[in-house]
Amino acid sequence: MAEIKVFMVKQEKVESVALPPDILNAVKENNCVQPPEIGAALSAFANQNSYHQRCLTVKANCVAGLGYSFMNVDAAKRIVTLLDNQTLTFNEILTRFWYDYELFGRAYLEISRIGTDIRAIHHMPARDIYIRKDRQRYWQMLPSLEKQEFAALKAKDRGNLHEIIELIEYTPESGYYGLPKYLGALPAMTINTLISTFNLTFFSNNAMPDLAIIIEGGELDEKAEGEIRTFLTDNIKGVLNSHKTVYIPVSDPNVKVRIEKLNDVKDGQFRFLRQDNRDEIISAHGVPPRLLGVVASGSLGGSGEGESQMKIFKDTEVTPKQKKLETFLNRFFLKEFGADPGIKLKEFDITTAKQDAERHQIYTQNGIMTVDEVRDELGLQPLDQQADQQDTKKGLLTSLETIRKHYESNV
Repeated sequence: MAEIKVFMVKQEKVESVALPPDILNAVKENNCVQPPEIGAALSAFANQNSYHQRCLTVKANCVAGLGYSFMNVDAAKRIVTLLDNQTLTFNEILTRFWYDYELFGRAYLEISRIGTDIRAIHHMPARDIYIRKDRQRYWQMLPSLEKQEFAALKAKDRGNLHEIIELIEYTPESGYYGLPKYLGALPAMTINTLISTFNLTFFSNNAMPDLAIIIEGGELDEKAEGEIRTFLTDNIKGVLNSHKTVYIPVSDPNVKVRIEKLNDVKDGQFRFLRQDNRDEIISAHGVPPRLLGVVASGSLGGSGEGESQMKIFKDTEVTPKQKKLETFLNRFFLKEFGADPGIKLKEFDITTAKQDAERHQIYTQNGIMTVDEVRDELGLQPLDQQADQQDTKKGLLTSLETIRKHYESNV
């Protein structure tokens, strides 16, 4: 099985990032399969590149963070009771779950029970999860060397162990773990990280001299030379000392002082390279640039372009992944509760209020939707229920008016 190696440049040496020896030994001791990627390295990339991080967050929120409902209300009653009694909302759990799926290509939920009944469903961070070769056990192995054992769902001899269910992104690299689809953009992320480090180091140290002071036709006296050395040593390093000027007093008319420019560092010399890498990262994720606040130079900025990008994003990224997550959850609930609750994730809405109104009008006129169904989609009460409430309110106001008149007539 091929192993993906993430290369980082450090002190002019190229080093391969691998599992720490202690974790690797624990993986082998517990007969677990080593994943084809290093979870800690993928986590580091998410923290180092703002566009990569933003893409992960956008996809997690659009796929799993917009809310959900159950189509089969009767079958979902026990599930709703279970989910309502958890510390985190199920919406938050699903968002974290899908963020892991996008970042690592695999995601896990922990199932805790009392006897055979499910007590709670928790998100299990994917970075430190390893699966045993027989697929009956999972191990969480933290960098602190703390470890905890879990059982696969419905595993033999589960004992009192909590269970884990998984969703993985297919990869031919492993039959046990998934891999994310953005791995081809890792070199671009690495280059941008190195550019940022270079710029930070440049402004912090300014180690390469910008100018050379050349003395011609004689020598400076010791006092002038000492002052120059002191200034160059103490006053040119760091951002706060930029653009300072040195004054060189010369009494000998034959001595000429010439300043030669050495370091021609242009502002934004890596700007276009960073932009190319940024575009490659965003493209690898399939997220519309406009959704990240990125507008290409020379773009006309028309609404049609933005709508087209959003539709492609919804049709090729969000909707298929929502269906995948819905199928995953409904199959689990069906096995556990004996009925399919028909969990439905809220769709990523790319239409305007005017477009929605036109669609609803066409649907109601052609009998595709009833008025109450439209009102339910908009979060409004059915017409008959609203009428009942209006009658109740009207009756209450009438009663209050009667009481007022009775009070006034008896004063």
